[in-house]
Amino acid sequence: MGDCWVVIVQLPPSEPASTEMLELVLAGASLDLDLTVVFRGAGVAHVAEDPFRPWRQLIDHSLATVLVESGAARLPEGALSCSAAEIDALVRGARAVLVL
Repeated sequence: MGDCWVVIVQLPPSEPASTEMLELVLAGASLDLDLTVVFRGAGVAHVAEDPFRPWRQLIDHSLATVLVESGAARLPEGALSCSAAEIDALVRGARAVLVL
């Protein structure tokens, strides 16, 4: 996962912001980038069943690696759990980082 593009979702789900965040991530994924999406902090709430449903396409269509900060109540199938230290290391080695 080194030298990838990283999007960190740290804002909680809310409309229309959640849809706009997803559209931005999908636009990046359409460029065939090595993309990793990290849900951390308040953004972990996106992985609850209903808010995550639209994000599911990132995993289902192999558009991005999806990471969820450790301690989340739910880990969607196909997503990976990671610690804060692992996220920090990913960010240090990233090509670019976008925080939403």
